Amino acid sequence: DKMAPQKGKKKKGAKKKIDPFLKKDWFTVRAPASFPVRDVGYTIGTQSTGLKNVRDTLLGRCVNVSLGDLKPNSEDEAFRVFRLKVAEVHGKQCLTVFN
Repeated sequence: DKMAPQKGKKKKGAKKKIDPFLKKDWFTVRAPASFPVRDVGYTIGTQSTGLKNVRDTLLGRCVNVSLGDLKPNSEDEAFRVFRLKVAEVHGKQCLTVFN
């Protein structure tokens, strides 16, 4: 009993798995100028392709930052948390405002 080959079905090739982090860039998050420590941390964004701009995905992002991270030697005030929102993107820097 030989079976007839199936018609209409094509063999699917294995899809190449690519690392999603190859298409991402790291951006420095900067606090408003009223704080002595400006660099707060980093955030990640997918690189611009076609109509999708990396700037648009970063704008409006909210970051929670402890006052202990924003001022030197302020461990006593570390319980206060500020919510900062990305307002501008300059190169690899995200500039924030209070939210």
